[in-house]
Amino acid sequence: MTDVEKLTFGELERDGIIRADWGSWHPSLCDQRDQLGSDANPETTLCMRLFLRSDTKQEKAERKGWPNKLLRFKTLKCLKVNGCTPELFESICMLPALRRLSIVRGRVPSLHGLNGIPDLTHFYYCGSPRLASLEGLNELKSLVGLSLVGNFESVRTLDPIANVSELQSLCLCANDFCQNRYESLTPIGALSKLRDLAVLSTKVDRDGLFPIGKLRGLQYLTLAEDQLRFWSIAEFRHLHENLPNLKGNLIRLAANDVDFQREHKIR
Repeated sequence: MTDVEKLTFGELERDGIIRADWGSWHPSLCDQRDQLGSDANPETTLCMRLFLRSDTKQEKAERKGWPNKLLRFKTLKCLKVNGCTPELFESICMLPALRRLSIVRGRVPSLHGLNGIPDLTHFYYCGSPRLASLEGLNELKSLVGLSLVGNFESVRTLDPIANVSELQSLCLCANDFCQNRYESLTPIGALSKLRDLAVLSTKVDRDGLFPIGKLRGLQYLTLAEDQLRFWSIAEFRHLHENLPNLKGNLIRLAANDVDFQREHKIR
């Protein structure tokens, strides 16, 4: 049986694709030298990169003062936050120079306010069920890389993503052995510049993978092998026929290889 060709990050980089889930510290995302931690001096107004942690008791205590301190970093371009409260998120949305934002353990109920970061190019959000919708993402007109990882049980529609017209890389994923369920992937079909798409631990109520067939420029499509049974043979055949630039052999195998289909329970 033919083995599935594995995607490598090197291939993505050579094609000029930078995933948001590589984090604000990935060398391809920022060449700035400033790397200040949670104990950063708030008077360091020329800092370009900042990492706010909340792993220790001291860091958690210090984090309470960061919503006000953060506003002094007017030139901040790359920010990584481990543990984000609604108050901190509000301050983050008041940093107009920000280009790359990575939030892990986000606890915000809404993404409204992102229009305060009009030039944001990469956004990684790993959060909890508190998020009610994806409204706010549609304000990010410069975004090229977006990763949404979490148990977004209250989010049902991907409609706001359809307006992120410059998007080139998108990752939709759940965590902690859970699955996200959306109405449809149809909004993704409107992203004409999308070149890299990952759909992991994600199901939809209707349309299956068919909307992805509209992405004629798509080069990379990542689906977990143990989740191929989520989708049908007809969907894989549609993608194989309509995505001429797709790299790798996963979709071809899922569409046409009977042994592969049997092994992965694709029907």
